Amino acid sequence: MLKKMISVTLISSSFAPNIFAAATALRCQVDSLDAAQAHERNRYVKTCFPDVIWKHATLLNGSRKPTHFDEAWKLVHKSLEMNGTRPLERPSHYTPVFLASPSADHPIPWTAPKVGPVDADLVDENTKQAFCNRPENVPPVDPVLGAIGFQLNYRCISSCFAPEVRVFFADSYIPMEKAFEVKPEKITVLSEKATFDNMSYRTEDIDLWTTSIRSEPHTLRNITTGNGHSLRVTPNHPLVTADGYMRLAQDIKPGDSLVHADGTPAPISSIKDEDYFGKVYNVQPKGKSAKGNIIIAEGFLSGSNFIQNEGYEFVNERIFRSELPLELVR
Repeated sequence: MLKKMISVTLISSSFAPNIFAAATALRCQVDSLDAAQAHERNRYVKTCFPDVIWKHATLLNGSRKPTHFDEAWKLVHKSLEMNGTRPLERPSHYTPVFLASPSADHPIPWTAPKVGPVDADLVDENTKQAFCNRPENVPPVDPVLGAIGFQLNYRCISSCFAPEVRVFFADSYIPMEKAFEVKPEKITVLSEKATFDNMSYRTEDIDLWTTSIRSEPHTLRNITTGNGHSLRVTPNHPLVTADGYMRLAQDIKPGDSLVHADGTPAPISSIKDEDYFGKVYNVQPKGKSAKGNIIIAEGFLSGSNFIQNEGYEFVNERIFRSELPLELVR
């Protein structure tokens, strides 16, 4: 049914490993923070791990070390939190790792602070150190894997699918865990002129793959519709709802409706939060538009990795505007 509905270019090498595959980004799995919490986490790192800020800013500045720390922070803040077409904070933040072996498949036993310093903590170096030396702010040392800390190349990429979730790539559905292994070159996305009553699609090159640094405990939202179809996603994963908005899974409730790939509503019958231990995955097409980052997952319209990160301004925006049929509005 989906193949009849979508006009796409078929590629015979969908399942063949691709030496030119897109880059891979790593998702923080210790915690996924909202924009306000992410800002606080980054301010904590700024205060207690200034070397991370210096190194990150130098990289962003073409390998030239900024003259002042305030300049360094401004570069980092913009890169982490302020990308997009509008100055809207997004939830990209530093995530704790084992410094000696960041990708070791071993859970991190510590959640870094979600609350940064207040003005009283920044009066002078002594008060800064007092803040950083509070027990809750000091990263522990694992007896096997050593110190936990922060590295500039391990930053949070939010929003992911469970490994079994099938995404429609160039000509077929592939479970995300399998897709991450074979890395098809193209994915099916909405065309810019698509409406709920006149859906159209195109294929787009894949720009980025996302996976967890290591196997970790997660909370996944298992969303089931009235026809028995379901998908499992992280709570901050963006999905299109039948009122035309892009919503985070954590803000969707039973009685709301997802949207089938043919544009029809899919009323939600149940939502269950489930404990899961393992890795989660996501994918990002090239392009920076909202519709160009709506993909098909288990037959439903879903935002890509871009929507929850660089394109965070599209969250809670009506992606389908005046063309939305009234009968689809909840």
